[in-house]
Amino acid sequence: MPEMDPAINQALETIAAQDPAAAHLAGTALGVVTGGGGAGRITQERVQRFVWYDLPIKMRPTDEARTAITAALATALDLLELPRYAQICRSDTTAKVHQAYTENPQVGLMAFREANLASGIYPQDLPEFKWGASMGVEEANALSGVQDFLELAVASGELEPGAKDWKRKQRKLVRTYLNTPNFQLGGQTPLDVMNTERIQNWIKVEPSETRQRLVSRLANRLLYPIELPDGTADPYPALTGLLRRIESGDDVSTEHARLLEIAAGLGLTRKLKGELVLTKSGKQMLQAPQSQWRLFPQSLLGGNPYHRLAAEVMFALLVEGDSTLGEVIGTVRQTATEANYREAGTGLPPSEISLMKALDPTVLPVGEMGLFGPGDFSTLMSLTPVGKAVALEAMRHRATGPGAAPWD
Repeated sequence: MPEMDPAINQALETIAAQDPAAAHLAGTALGVVTGGGGAGRITQERVQRFVWYDLPIKMRPTDEARTAITAALATALDLLELPRYAQICRSDTTAKVHQAYTENPQVGLMAFREANLASGIYPQDLPEFKWGASMGVEEANALSGVQDFLELAVASGELEPGAKDWKRKQRKLVRTYLNTPNFQLGGQTPLDVMNTERIQNWIKVEPSETRQRLVSRLANRLLYPIELPDGTADPYPALTGLLRRIESGDDVSTEHARLLEIAAGLGLTRKLKGELVLTKSGKQMLQAPQSQWRLFPQSLLGGNPYHRLAAEVMFALLVEGDSTLGEVIGTVRQTATEANYREAGTGLPPSEISLMKALDPTVLPVGEMGLFGPGDFSTLMSLTPVGKAVALEAMRHRATGPGAAPWD
């Protein structure tokens, strides 16, 4: 039972005068909601998380006890002059979430997530930033801060969950919070601090000193969105040329197989009644190639962690200068060995053939898009200026994205 906050103690004493058992339940609930601190730590997010998640999932009382704890907490919140939070406890939403847990824990979790989002105080993902399922300290602090910010907007009537266009308004508020310099963060924005934390975690994600040294040199360049070189009208002429032919109705089924695969994978084309046509994104790419250029780099570095490690090392080398294929392979081998990758059959460090195959998922599409410089890889391996922007954007997307660990 909390003992340090006079307001909480007074509320519990008032309840105890009528129902000692309810006072004990309320004290237990407030201890979790406040983290053992004072009433000033009570927020809408903390109340919702307790009644919709902590209580049913972590404490796991019987249905009857869960109802009693929730009711006792509501009474205490009323006495603390927090009627809006007490109403959450008594709401139909809470009753429905609890009923969902009674049916099945997974159904309950789904109901919790839906109720949390519908409350308006849990931020949606933005196109430029997605919240992680697991978070570092800075990201968790930023999430807590933006939830408090959104709660103020809801309480003041600035944001009305469920009203027309409320999600667009919420995204605008979230952007404002994330991009506003904060004196508590040394004048940095919450977004900058979170991206820094994610990049630092990405640098250390593989136990390879070679990889860490290579990607650390790029860390500052990955903090902010990568831009195309000045004067770039069309970063992917080979791709847009193909899209133009498809739009004109030309038969391209017997050629450009890899480029066709890239276009489909990026969602630029689809089959309609057996014919290949452009999607909305494909038409936008054709009309304004710069507006959709990030789609391609953001499609790289996914999937197999071994392939991703090889590609990151190659990109890190070529962004800073030219190399031969042999130099790239040698550095990838050293990195993979340090990171404890081994051949499945022999247990030995990766062979040259294995390393070449690991690079193929990146080298082949990058080459098809015309982003390598001229020359034979055996004598010179380089990226065009646009290719370097693509490499940096691919690494930034991975480094600053949610779940930037190889097991995700």
